[in-house]
Amino acid sequence: MLLHRNRVKILRGVPLFARCSTRELADIAAISYEKEFSAGSEFIIEGAAGSSFFMLIDGTADVQVGGETVRTLGPGDFAGEIALIAHTKRTASVKATSAVRTLVIPGRKFRALLGRQPDVQLTVLAALAERVPAAAGVFTANRVKAAPVLWSQQVLAGGRLRAVVLNSGGAN
Repeated sequence: MLLHRNRVKILRGVPLFARCSTRELADIAAISYEKEFSAGSEFIIEGAAGSSFFMLIDGTADVQVGGETVRTLGPGDFAGEIALIAHTKRTASVKATSAVRTLVIPGRKFRALLGRQPDVQLTVLAALAERVPAAAGVFTANRVKAAPVLWSQQVLAGGRLRAVVLNSGGAN
């Protein structure tokens, strides 16, 4: 079981919380809890409603979109940050490939915290705003990627830009 101060330290490594003060991180840590999953457990299901954030403390898990593994998570990696802000359907599944221990932040409690502490809300939303444009240009659930998405991936891979915003007319 992680001590409260260790939860704060772990949360500091999450880009969404990187700008938060130690006090703000302590408040977020106070609403978190640990949860374990056995190998083979699917703890985030693509298409299902979701509201919780999961950060891996120990173990590994595969991120799957449409049944295909697109990334493997390990200690320090996380999933579900969008669900903290907006109660939306999951865009991917996450399945434990070994025994996994996670730090969970429930979306309902997190959103209540944001309502009570506007400074945390502004800090988190600013960090989220930095992440969304880059993700929008690179990630798509479609198996066939249209030219704008392929071009965006190529440009971002060069490292000179952090985001490319295109309107592909709904192609992806």
